[in-house]
Formats: sequence, C-alpha cells, structure tokens
Amino acid sequence: MIRPAVKICGLTRLEDADAAIHAGAAYLGLIFVPQTPRYLSIASARDLSIHIGNRAKRVGVFQNVPVDHVLGVLAEVPLDYIQCHGQEDFTYCQRLPKPVIKVIPVTNTLDIMQYESWFPSSDNNIEAVLFDPPKGQSAGDWGEVLAAQLQRLPVRFRFFVAGGLTPMTVADVIETCQPDGVDVASGVEVSPGIKDVEKMHHFCQVVQAYSISAGEIR
Repeated sequence: MIRPAVKICGLTRLEDADAAIHAGAAYLGLIFVPQTPRYLSIASARDLSIHIGNRAKRVGVFQNVPVDHVLGVLAEVPLDYIQCHGQEDFTYCQRLPKPVIKVIPVTNTLDIMQYESWFPSSDNNIEAVLFDPPKGQSAGDWGEVLAAQLQRLPVRFRFFVAGGLTPMTVADVIETCQPDGVDVASGVEVSPGIKDVEKMHHFCQVVQAYSISAGEIR
C-alpha cells in the first residue's frame, strides 16, 4: 500500500519551495514556458533548483520547444525530470537525457489506447504520464471517464493526474482514479506563482490520508 506522491508545480520563490517540501511534496515543478504567469528565467530557475537540491525531485516543464533548447536549459539548471507539456512525439522524448513525464490531454472522448506508445516501460525513458484536462476544466469533470479508460489497459503504468485540484477536491479524484501522483499549482496559491503555505499543507495532508494499491513510486 502506498500513498500518491504530490507534485507542486509553478514554484517561483525559495521560501515556497521550502514550505512545499516541509508539507510533503515529493516533486516540484519549474516552468520554462514563456508568456505564462509562473515562467522562470534561467537565472531564477538555477537559484531555485540549487536551493531545492536533493530534498525533492525537480521537474522542468517545457512545451513545444526544440530539443536543443531543453538541452541548453539542462546545461544551466540542474533538473531531475523533464515534463513535456505540448505536442512532443515519442522520438522527441527519447532524445532527452532525463526521465520524462509526458502530458496526455483528457477529454470526454479520450481513447487511452491511442497513447499506448507513451506508456512507461523499461524500453523507453517515459517515467510517467500526466493526465491533464483542457484549460477551464477540472480533474473532477473527467475522473470517471479516465477511470473507465484505465480499466481497459492490459497492464498498469505509472501516472499522475492534474487539473483544478484543491485540498477540497483531491480526495475524490484519488478515490476515483487511484493515481500514483497528483499535480497541483493554482489550487495551492495566493496568486500565480505565489504559494499559500496553509493550502499546501492541507493538500498534502489530504493526499497522505489515502493509500492505494499500486507499484512502487521511484
């Protein structure tokens, strides 16, 4: 029996990273997508990543950029995982020198088997997939759809869920989907990129109260 891991995404401040780790987050997301409210410059990301160190897994979030761009960031910023949040294909991910978290969009018409090549295995560097609904929708809107799709799979693979999660909604999503991890950003914030310490602690406490039967989280 294990508990889902917590990934808190969109960190921008050293003190918020400290508070997230203290609350129990295992993964911290640093966003490298320009024109987004939680975007980090290379210098800021380097300082934040070094400050985090090995206290949590550092996830760099990228979207539809050349592989060379990601490699350039990696040369400057220590990261443990790369999250591909766009239309990156399988070949693209295999060119990355870090384990990959690949985002899969979730809608009411989701056919999970069309993403079969993304399923994590010993033959690729996909560490996990992250199911994320379109902007404006929440995980609660599609939790049952995703759960039904997952039942179709011949094998279980490692996955996270995201999308409008808050301390008040995450328990229902865990019960419905039984994920290996949950990903939250705005649901534990005062404003974009500025985290709320109390909400982070509340979120992690709710997640820690639930155990699921699953493979080991690495």
